Amino acid sequence: MCKNNEIELINEINRLCNIYFNDCITKKSYFLPRTLKKIRYKQREMSEKEIYLEINNLIKTIDEFKNKREFKKELCLEIEKSGKTFFPFDIFEKKYNNNKYFYYFIHGSYADETQTAFSDIDDIIILKKEVFSSFENFKNVKKILSGLNKTYQLIDSLQHHGHWIFTEYDLSNYNQSIMPIAVFRECIAIGKDNVSLKLSVEEKVSMEGFLNIFDCIINEGKSETEKLFANKCNLYSLKNLISAISLLIPLTFQVRGEIISKSEAIRRSNEILDEKAQIVLDWASYIRIKWDKTPTYKSCCFFNEIFKFLDNRNMMEFISRKFMPTIKVYNLEGIDKVRKEDFLYFFDYIERIKNEYYL
Repeated sequence: MCKNNEIELINEINRLCNIYFNDCITKKSYFLPRTLKKIRYKQREMSEKEIYLEINNLIKTIDEFKNKREFKKELCLEIEKSGKTFFPFDIFEKKYNNNKYFYYFIHGSYADETQTAFSDIDDIIILKKEVFSSFENFKNVKKILSGLNKTYQLIDSLQHHGHWIFTEYDLSNYNQSIMPIAVFRECIAIGKDNVSLKLSVEEKVSMEGFLNIFDCIINEGKSETEKLFANKCNLYSLKNLISAISLLIPLTFQVRGEIISKSEAIRRSNEILDEKAQIVLDWASYIRIKWDKTPTYKSCCFFNEIFKFLDNRNMMEFISRKFMPTIKVYNLEGIDKVRKEDFLYFFDYIERIKNEYYL
């Protein structure tokens, strides 16, 4: 029970940090000064000072469990510094400025230089305990991360997410169902030095949160499919659909007990998909490659100009989601090779695999 309580406290800190440092403020706070902005958490509207105090109260409670921890597998990771000086890494390095309060990693296509017009920025932020030692540290890190979030939205106006944020407390009870270790192995570190991380890995991960995410992605994919074939889909929705299809492949391997990166999972997709489901993944991969030829893609330039005058990434994402022009499904390349029923079959097929293992 003690162990479970400690994990719950760490998860609570993680949730609060992801909400606060990703600028998840109430909509009525968008244009208010920072000191007046409110964050909604568990039916409460909290100021940044209240969030800070709440996190510190949780940290104090965690100290009670220090001598009651069970042994877990320890893993040491060495993440090499980026060394890249070209765009956008020059901006990342400048904004980070070798900050001593958090680690900053990039993974995905920008890390291995395979990015396309479809690519957004995938990062991992690990907040050190010193972030919470003073309110000034807390606010200063927030300012840097908010600036990076805006940079991401200007690079890709369709960016669907903010930072992936963890704390050093997460590393003491690390759950791979959130971010697989395989992803860390493909990261590069922003800053002047290599980074050594020591993680205490939970051998038996809690799958509840993971399965909830899995179900949400499937349902979202089905919803976006309906919009696509009803000609109510815009570029933001299409990217959401393509991303859902791609992400479900590594998650399905994870369901089967094999934790691998997204790129490796897609290369090995024929191991889990039948021919009919594979057609949908192949189409999604084709659209990713041809993304800058997609109808209405040029409208991104217009939205980027608007975003230069905004500071909150969630407002930018809201504008993209609501106001991007719609796409006529028959204008999409390769759509004659797949039907609506094929998409729905794909999501049902993936769901059946999940249910084989967890029902």
